[in-house]
Amino acid sequence: MAESLHTALSQYHKQEQSREATFDSLQELTATGNNNEAACKSRAHWHIAMLAAMADQHEALGLAQRAVEHMIDTKRRQSDPFYAPAASSFSAMINALDTSLQPWYSNESVPSLCGGTPLPETSSIPVGHEVAAFDGSIWILGIVVKFEGRDKYVIEDFIHDAESERTTRNMTRKTLVPLPFWQPLWDCTVAFYPIGSAVLALYPQTTCFYPAEVSQLPTEAKPTYTLHFDDDDYEDGRVRFQEVAVKYVIPAQ
Repeated sequence: MAESLHTALSQYHKQEQSREATFDSLQELTATGNNNEAACKSRAHWHIAMLAAMADQHEALGLAQRAVEHMIDTKRRQSDPFYAPAASSFSAMINALDTSLQPWYSNESVPSLCGGTPLPETSSIPVGHEVAAFDGSIWILGIVVKFEGRDKYVIEDFIHDAESERTTRNMTRKTLVPLPFWQPLWDCTVAFYPIGSAVLALYPQTTCFYPAEVSQLPTEAKPTYTLHFDDDDYEDGRVRFQEVAVKYVIPAQ
């Protein structure tokens, strides 16, 4: 972002624009918006560069950035029912989630937690394993931090706000679904959910699992499921598909 602004300022530093005219143009941008988010950002960078060229750079940049962020958030809300603005640190942690699995090199004997192969409900979940945990209303991404015996676990939110304490929950085995640990071979059909299967999957840019249907299976070239989440179509009726890593797709509950 800093490098983009520096380049933009270098290009436009000779151009003089009045504060009033620039603010009017920015206000029009915010009011009208643009259905293309990339175009919104491109136009926004132009306005930011022009504002930054003025004397009061910090005030101008702050105003421009807040206006652009509000505009993009508004457009996302209109097109995506699951979208919720997140703090940059939270978004960065989600983007940094490790989607890799340990490779399993055999099709003859597929262990539990290899792709879509479930762990028997009578089996305990080891400490440190990632799970989908049902908190009474929704399935969330968590990690086992303690096994207290007699089917009781302490689960911690896998991602949390850096400024707040980690949330822990006392849960039972029946409210937990362990995530896959092993990556099956791509031709191991028994370890993948068939097309049309109902599953729970981590919705992109969230830490929550929602019902979805498998539209396409993972391949070596595209190692993600193509899913259609329930109630996730575009406003004009077009079907929306999402790509989700094998690690974050579990059986429907």
